[in-house]
Amino acid sequence: MDTSVIQGADLWLAVLCGLGLLLVGVGLGIIVSHYLKKVNQQRFEEEAEARAVRRLAEDERAQRITFLEEKDGWYRVKADQERKIEETIESQSRREKESSSRERELENQRSDLRKEWTRFKNQERRLGSRERAIRDTEVEMEAVKREFREKLELAANLTGDEAKEQLLEHLQSEVRARAAATIRAERTRAREEADREARRIVAQAIQRCAVEEAEHVSTSTVTLPSENLKSRIIGKEGRNVRAFENATGVKVVVDDTPDTVLLSSFDPL
Repeated sequence: MDTSVIQGADLWLAVLCGLGLLLVGVGLGIIVSHYLKKVNQQRFEEEAEARAVRRLAEDERAQRITFLEEKDGWYRVKADQERKIEETIESQSRREKESSSRERELENQRSDLRKEWTRFKNQERRLGSRERAIRDTEVEMEAVKREFREKLELAANLTGDEAKEQLLEHLQSEVRARAAATIRAERTRAREEADREARRIVAQAIQRCAVEEAEHVSTSTVTLPSENLKSRIIGKEGRNVRAFENATGVKVVVDDTPDTVLLSSFDPL
């Protein structure tokens, strides 16, 4: 019986030892598991932190690259805008210089036209003086004729009627021929000078102004049925021509071409 008790006690002791060892093993397992879990969690946190740091670094690098690209693009746009502004300023400066040069040219042309107009008026005054001289010559011729007539009348008391008549006819013919020749020559010369001066002024005005103010100038030649129509077209002192030009804007050029008048217009229509 004692042996059974001892054996039973050993069994319980073994069981208790086993339970103790089991408890110790479970405790150690729990401790080791907790330690490993803590180590793994720490490693996971470290890896997560490393990944976060790398991601932040990559994001920062990407943002910096984007910023640098945007900055570079902004500088390119700025440089392009500055270049365009400089080109605009240079173009504006060139246009201002061209406009100033153009204004000077137009002012020079206006000055030249004023000088030409003054010359034309002076020529007109000279022609008026010459016309008055012609009238004075006509008066002098009439006085000479009267003087010869009076002399013939005085000589009639001393000579026969036939001699008086022949002398009178001879003197009258000579006086008339000289007077007519002088008057015709003066009138022809005055008319030619006036026409030549007027044509020159009109031609210069058209050449200087029309070429620069319009790219295309339309001209047309009108054939007249008679040369006498030119004087009617011109009118007294050129009034008809001026009225026509003011009303239509078409220049009328009357030259030496027989039975022909030239029309010049800036508008081809």
